[in-house]
Amino acid sequence: MSDYNNKLVPISISSVKENLSLILSNNIPVWRKNKNDQFMPVPLDRLEQFLGNTDHNYYFYIENKWESLIKAEVVEKIEPKKSPGFSWVGDEENSSIDTYTARRQKYMEMSLEEREEHLSNLLDIVKDIEIPKKTIDSDSIVTLINSLSEAFVITKSSFEDFSSEAGVPPHHIKKIALGTTILVKSVMEIVRNNKTVSNFLNLLGEKSTGSTVDHMNSVFLIYVAFCYFYNSYFSEGKIARLRSDYKKKFQHYYTNLPLETAPDSLEDVFKGGMRELDGDNLLQYGIGALLHDIGKVDNIDYFEGGDKYDRKVIMRHAPVSYNMIIKTREFDPIVAYLAALHHEYYNDKSGYGLSKLLFPEDVKKIKTPYYCLAYDLEEVKTGYAIAYVPAKMLEIVDVFDALTDKKRKYREREFTVDEALEIMKNDFIEKSLKLDPILFSIFVDFVNNNAMLKDKTLIPKLLGR
Repeated sequence: MSDYNNKLVPISISSVKENLSLILSNNIPVWRKNKNDQFMPVPLDRLEQFLGNTDHNYYFYIENKWESLIKAEVVEKIEPKKSPGFSWVGDEENSSIDTYTARRQKYMEMSLEEREEHLSNLLDIVKDIEIPKKTIDSDSIVTLINSLSEAFVITKSSFEDFSSEAGVPPHHIKKIALGTTILVKSVMEIVRNNKTVSNFLNLLGEKSTGSTVDHMNSVFLIYVAFCYFYNSYFSEGKIARLRSDYKKKFQHYYTNLPLETAPDSLEDVFKGGMRELDGDNLLQYGIGALLHDIGKVDNIDYFEGGDKYDRKVIMRHAPVSYNMIIKTREFDPIVAYLAALHHEYYNDKSGYGLSKLLFPEDVKKIKTPYYCLAYDLEEVKTGYAIAYVPAKMLEIVDVFDALTDKKRKYREREFTVDEALEIMKNDFIEKSLKLDPILFSIFVDFVNNNAMLKDKTLIPKLLGR
């Protein structure tokens, strides 16, 4: 049983009505149970609406710390029940059995309209958290993570049904896709406006159950924060330092890439020069990060089980993800390409090689690339550059989360943040160039800036100083 749920006590509807002004003025969280017996926060701006549509036998719930303040009539405490397949993030009791398959079963039993309603309720919860604040408390962060997790399972369920010709109509997929877009936009606003991003990032590691859904949520939140941090390099003038350090710290890494000529400067690495991520496309990058592993539904039991590493099984999820997203016809192509290209590793033999299938050599205008990276996907398609900047950033976050997730079942042991960064530098850059070293240096700064790096003496080694 989740400790968080144990804090909730039922109160009568009459008590809520009598204390309504006090509840609203103090922003006291109020909860309800939905038809699946799952606890859902009630948006306070809609609380009166819930009161007006609720019969007298209905109960709401508040945290026990508020009982004395509102002097409510608290009914006999009822041990909350969990809905099938649902657990709060970090619920150790169910971490090994609360697989996607179990959660999926819940939505198979729902009508499509109920799925849409459930997603709408989750959007209301996130929208309520979105109100700009300088800080967000840990309970709100947990609520956000869990709402995101549950919304993602709904999206996966509907997309899987649609992809498998299960008779899901296009208008349902349109609503789910729109809801997913709204969700991502709201979460991105929370991350952008909040002053305690480090709390988000550290809490992700503490609360992860090792599930595929947790991994995708974690990658999404870290990636969004990393994108905003990356853009801050330009507003704060930090690019000048990278430019001056290029020949000493970075140039030698690129000499073995299949380029027309070895890049002599930062401008030769990035087509058009190094610049901010396009604000108009940031939302698409965020959606792509959230859905990047959606194809794992095809082999979800493997990813959440204890089987040994199987490269063939692992590799299947990228093309499946790409095809599932494309088939909906509801997202910008950027979203699907991020799902397809986040394991390319500069075409290293350990990469998946999907870029060669998506962008075949015989249709490229340029046979030997001039640049390592491009911000325009068309430049990669036509052969001017080897890789797409947003996808290379996603690669870094994906590897980092895979290494630091304490509950990842098919890894020999867990790695600390410090160990993960060392592995990434040694195995993914020094031994063979898979991750981009310039983007990695910004990521190291990002991790350090958010108080996740413990041993500060590692920074010179990680940055090549």
